[in-house]
Amino acid sequence: MPGPPGSGWVGGGGVGGAGGGGHRDGHGGRAVGGVNVAVCVDVGSTYTKVAVVDLAGGALVAAAAAPTTVGTDVLHGVDAAVAAAAPGRLVRTRHGDAMTLTDFLVTRVVEVGVHGLDLAEALGRPPWLTPTAARVVADLLTDGRPVPAAFGGDPLTLIRKATGRAPLAAGERDVLVAGGLRRLSFAA
Repeated sequence: MPGPPGSGWVGGGGVGGAGGGGHRDGHGGRAVGGVNVAVCVDVGSTYTKVAVVDLAGGALVAAAAAPTTVGTDVLHGVDAAVAAAAPGRLVRTRHGDAMTLTDFLVTRVVEVGVHGLDLAEALGRPPWLTPTAARVVADLLTDGRPVPAAFGGDPLTLIRKATGRAPLAAGERDVLVAGGLRRLSFAA
């Protein structure tokens, strides 16, 4: 059911009772302010709608809409709708740690992105990430600064090397350290 931004849109099967019947992301709920919730996203032809639903009682916790960004990257519209629905909204991780919903979503992109690189390698395919996912992960690693020239300015190269999925060439470890980047790997 389309609705303009800020219309408080509810519907489209994304809002369900306990168990979250219709949420489309395939994941269980998350705790927001002590409430177990699901973030439901509907990318429509005109508007992208987000509903945050209390899974215990089916109550709507937050809702928002943003124009669907088909002309650029659909995820831009999703990002805008999520930001509008939950500015500063806290979620609790499965370990009980509190973080903003936006930061939590970044952790999901990082996890899916780097494990997608692992899967590509295991299948003998070239490593790749969508440009949006590569930008999210690279921005996390560089604190929003440009990718160092030593990595060819390429986010994918930086991500693979900073996470131990590709070997560091001579001097690249020093570039990571000088740029304030920490290698995200248990390997040496």
